[in-house]
Amino acid sequence: MSSKKDHELVEASRQGDKESFGLLIDRYQPMTTSVIQRMVADELFHHDLFQETILSAYLSLDTLHDSQKFRSWLYGITRNVCLMFLRLQRVQSISLDFLEETGGGLPSQQPSPDEIAERLELRRAMLNTISQLSVTNRETILLFYYEDFDLQETATLLGISVNTAKGRLHRARKHLQQLLTSLDRSQEGEKQMIPVKVVDVVMRDYVLSPNKSRKQYQLVLMDEAQRRAIIIWIGEYEGLAIAFKLNNVDLIGRPMTQTFIARLIDASGASLERVEINELKDDVFYATVHLNINGELRQVDARPSDAIGLAMNTDTPLFVSEQVVEQVGFNIPDKHRPNKQGIAEIQAWLDELKESDSTHLEGIKATEEYQQLFDHQKQGAIVIGKIFEPIES
Repeated sequence: MSSKKDHELVEASRQGDKESFGLLIDRYQPMTTSVIQRMVADELFHHDLFQETILSAYLSLDTLHDSQKFRSWLYGITRNVCLMFLRLQRVQSISLDFLEETGGGLPSQQPSPDEIAERLELRRAMLNTISQLSVTNRETILLFYYEDFDLQETATLLGISVNTAKGRLHRARKHLQQLLTSLDRSQEGEKQMIPVKVVDVVMRDYVLSPNKSRKQYQLVLMDEAQRRAIIIWIGEYEGLAIAFKLNNVDLIGRPMTQTFIARLIDASGASLERVEINELKDDVFYATVHLNINGELRQVDARPSDAIGLAMNTDTPLFVSEQVVEQVGFNIPDKHRPNKQGIAEIQAWLDELKESDSTHLEGIKATEEYQQLFDHQKQGAIVIGKIFEPIES
């Protein structure tokens, strides 16, 4: 077995080294054979399908953009070869008697419009339910059931052990069952939830008086279709924390509140399943955090800014109810995309503030008043003398 990595063998194969391509095929023959056997029942065609897959891969090698992803690319080719074979096998043998009885007409193999609509609705509902799983569980269940990888292949692709993959599938199935049961029971009048993501934070000056103002922040959410945006006003601390997260900035090297809470949830063995902005009353948004604690789903009310910040720190799906989007959503112009100008302006303001504050602070630190103020022992003695008093005997 060659010790060369996939991308090395791919590059050599592209240069005409057939031996390197042969090593790649030997390496992934078990996977390719396994896919063919699962998809096509008739063993008589397995060898031919394997040969066709190898030929297609060799002729298409220049179309592989990322040579490190040869395995998944080869899997896709194998699957497509099998699907094409199965389509060809669906041609039915019609007897002459049948042709005479029907005037030569063939039975339609196409589903009716109602059947197509029903299948699309079922697929949409299932994928929407799967999107409510945690990121790790969602990845695992899509690879295993939707992409048709077996357990070992799924574990390899995710870089985890087979036992870990089994555990994720078990939790995902259990959670899906709960979600689908809940969906079935509450189909009537259920709020339609729209997946969204945070795309920017905009800093605004809120005028308190002619000579006084303070910073306020607008959180910008965008739906998955990139057609509508929702704006939520939040406080300065929460706005900066989310802006830092979008910019991948570690401000102080220690976990901020939202990061700390995310780590607490993880340490407790619970997981954050989804965050919903589900209501708007008197211009106030309301949010719900959905937790999975040992397989039991819990809901916790939260401020949207806290819930969204927590979702961003845990890579958790974020949703807004359709009613809220209809109430306060803004249409995004065609061919327009987020440019993150808001967080760029916040970062520029912070950089400028940091530079001016640094110069000013150095001057303050040199004064006697500053030294007295930050003399821990003296200030501590003043506090102790103020809040403690002798006990009367």
